[in-house]
Amino acid sequence: MRAIVHVADGPGELRLAVVEDGLLVGAEVHRPGSRDRVGEVHLARAGPAATGAAGWFVRLDGADGFLPRGELPRGRPPVREGEAVVVRVVRAAMGGKGLRVSARHAPDAPAGPGGLAAPQLVSRAPDPIDRLAAAHDARIEAGDRFPPAIEEAFSALVEPTLALPDGGRLCIHPTPAATLIDVDAGTAAPAPANRRAAVAVARQIRARNLSGVILVDFAALDGPAAKRGMVEAMRAALAADPLKAEVTGHSPAGLVELVRRKVRPPLHEILCDAAPPFHPSALTHGLAALRRALAEALARPSLRPALRAHPAVLAALEQDGSALTAFARRAGAPLRLVPDQALPPGAEQLEDTAGR
Repeated sequence: MRAIVHVADGPGELRLAVVEDGLLVGAEVHRPGSRDRVGEVHLARAGPAATGAAGWFVRLDGADGFLPRGELPRGRPPVREGEAVVVRVVRAAMGGKGLRVSARHAPDAPAGPGGLAAPQLVSRAPDPIDRLAAAHDARIEAGDRFPPAIEEAFSALVEPTLALPDGGRLCIHPTPAATLIDVDAGTAAPAPANRRAAVAVARQIRARNLSGVILVDFAALDGPAAKRGMVEAMRAALAADPLKAEVTGHSPAGLVELVRRKVRPPLHEILCDAAPPFHPSALTHGLAALRRALAEALARPSLRPALRAHPAVLAALEQDGSALTAFARRAGAPLRLVPDQALPPGAEQLEDTAGR
């Protein structure tokens, strides 16, 4: 079955879900105020070398980045401070670290008289919908919202637990140093439960875009053979991973270890508060409410919607700016905001102000 890229283009947020054989295997969220910039090409202005000469800080058009020494073309002399250099953004800002750029695969760009003055954007990032469709050989299904089943699966990607058969579960805990995934087999025998869990773990890693060091604690891995078996099971489960996660082995304690390349932020960094336990942020709650309000407004043209919500949710929407503007344009009328301290984030209410 051919893959599908489901597109939900809501006010202030573009959400993408890649579905293969009925299962959600990839997800992305793009917000105008925090685009990841991966794939952009810039004529950058080199700044000072980093401590230890590991690379150079560079100024891009509207952002700063870091150019590692290993990302220069072979044989190229070191970058001089103040020099203009063409770079491509290869890693988004995430985990408290800024953009990572490379000069190895960047095209040439004119500089100096008659050309571009650094810093300058040379070319924009590829369209994310077309990029995902090409990467997965998928057809595109676009709309304002996901189908209900896809919406449910997408929403679950920020939950710390995932139910498995026989009362088992996955517990997923991102930390600054590594992501820890615990497998609870429930009432099932550990060996078959672990093999099924390996497939679920791989799918969650891809769908949540987890990266860096990932440690998986499978249930009751007794003996070297069982540990080696789960290493091979994880390699097989991740064989189709576009980022080619590398399963490196297992620790003395039996945790299966893997490393996945960092390119774009994991979903929890985009959708949730900055610190564990990673609850959906005020902006995430607000944008979800805008999607519901827009659906109501389009279904009922006479509706004059108001959003009653916690002041933090409304403040996040007002600070974003683009979302409320997009809502007014698509609904044909602005959304009235009603602060209510008694409503916790996530309990937003829609009201009709027609006739008031």
